[in-house]
Amino acid sequence: VVDSFIVKVENISLNKTETRMNVGEDERISAAIYPDDSNCKGLHWSSSNNAVATVNSEGEIHAVAPGKATIYAKADNKTASCDVIVRDPKRETEDFKAGYDSKERF
Repeated sequence: VVDSFIVKVENISLNKTETRMNVGEDERISAAIYPDDSNCKGLHWSSSNNAVATVNSEGEIHAVAPGKATIYAKADNKTASCDVIVRDPKRETEDFKAGYDSKERF
């Protein structure tokens, strides 16, 4: 008889907890699952606001529009997050010329 030995995920750690991006940029974040020998069947990535930033199954973030979003990495019942702030430098330049401080929006 073989005993099953299940090692549960204790923690997930991301290489970043915050990032700033410009509209149209892509950035990959990575996750480490602890312990290394856990029986994790996979990591699920998601975004709190796909209108601002999306994320694919490999942890690659795409900045869509100005604003804030949180990227989540989840395995079993553990979650890690990375706050994403997306800005549009073209719009900020136009706002500056018009006398508007775009930082007030965030």
